Amino acid sequence: LYAQGQAFATLDDGMNFTNASLSIISVKTLIVQGDRDMLYPIDISIEMYKAIPHSSLWVISNAGHVPVFGEQMHDLSLIHI
Repeated sequence: LYAQGQAFATLDDGMNFTNASLSIISVKTLIVQGDRDMLYPIDISIEMYKAIPHSSLWVISNAGHVPVFGEQMHDLSLIHI
C-alpha cells in the first residue's frame, strides 16, 4: 500500500498539487494527519500546511491513515473552525 500511495506522486492526471496551486486556497482549511499513517508521510501534510494560507494542521497521535474512524473520532467533535 505504501508503494501505491507513493506512485500517486508520479501520475500526470492533474491531481498533483503544487505549493503555488495550494496557495490560492482562500478558505480556512483543517489538515488532519495520523502520525502513524503508512500511506502518506507526515511531510506531505506539513508542506500543505505551509502552502495553504489560513490552514491548521492537526496531527493525531497513534493514528493511521483514517484517524477519524479510530479511537480519536470523539476528539473531532471538539473542533470549531
